[in-house]
Amino acid sequence: MRIKQLGIFFIAMAFIFSGLTFSYAAEDVIVLKVATTQPRRHPLHDYAYLPWGKEVEKRTHGKVKFKWYLASSLVNQMQAQKAVRDGLVDVVVQDAIWVEESRYPIAKLLNLPFMVDSPRHGAYTFYKAYQAIPEMRKEFVKVKPLGFFTTGLQNICYKGSPPKTLKDMKGKKYWSGSKMTIQMVKLFGATPVSTKLQDVYMGLQRGMLDGAFFPIAPAAAFKLTEITNGYTIGNFSAGCQYFAMNLKKWNSLPPDVKKVFEDLTPSVGMLAGTTLNKLTRNVLAGLKKRGDTVYFLPAEEKARWRAKLKPIYDQTIADINKKGLDGRSMFEKMMALADEARKNPYPKADAWWKRK
Repeated sequence: MRIKQLGIFFIAMAFIFSGLTFSYAAEDVIVLKVATTQPRRHPLHDYAYLPWGKEVEKRTHGKVKFKWYLASSLVNQMQAQKAVRDGLVDVVVQDAIWVEESRYPIAKLLNLPFMVDSPRHGAYTFYKAYQAIPEMRKEFVKVKPLGFFTTGLQNICYKGSPPKTLKDMKGKKYWSGSKMTIQMVKLFGATPVSTKLQDVYMGLQRGMLDGAFFPIAPAAAFKLTEITNGYTIGNFSAGCQYFAMNLKKWNSLPPDVKKVFEDLTPSVGMLAGTTLNKLTRNVLAGLKKRGDTVYFLPAEEKARWRAKLKPIYDQTIADINKKGLDGRSMFEKMMALADEARKNPYPKADAWWKRK
């Protein structure tokens, strides 16, 4: 009887210790401080950033854990790039290149108006450009990029019948959230207004703004669609953003953990882009059902709007020339990569996020 009891004991202990081989002692777990800089209600928090973190933790079998600092609770957008370079935070999942755009003369080409067609197209083009253009990779050497994506594309959210021609833009006031958008709105003959993001709703409500250049899905998340009822869909411009890790922290990671991050690099950007694509379609369908006016700029009209923006293209090319590079060549290469990504989109469905 005693021999039988000992046998059961040793079998039980074997199961216990075999289980321990698949977990890590607390002192072996790599805890990464990860920051987001967008307001918590931005849709990418729940549909891209947090799922990515869970996927990293799952694929490393608990060896990596994320300690999240959401919605600028650790660093805000203007501080984020310096913070991740200096190691105040290990990872920032939304480093916007417009914050320090002089560092990114080539990547900034993707921010140009009418360069990409959708967030999904923008994410894939951004990733392909990083792979294909050595001069662009040098713009990111201070950190380790972990994913490439763009904002939703800016469109016009308007109170009333939306503008359909350049003539309709004259004398109107539009919220413009970036230097590029300010230039664009001026060239369209309208007046750009820059305020804090949280003041856009009030500006529209009180008539201080006629409209806002804003991505459609975030516009719904920020409740701007509650007080606008006209939308001009021109897919005017996107803002390049990327997931960045502190370089010293990256170099300290074991090879198996590095492989997990690098395996997810293309797909996490596509997750963000696919999410924004889907949310945009859903929001527009809801607005149409509500009876709002959704106007898509036809190709010939869009060409007229684009022609007005020649000074922006010329200045961007000149800025690259000042860096000792061939701005025209870089511009044409980026255009070619965007066209290639348009004709040959992301080649597979990724089982991680269960979307095509």
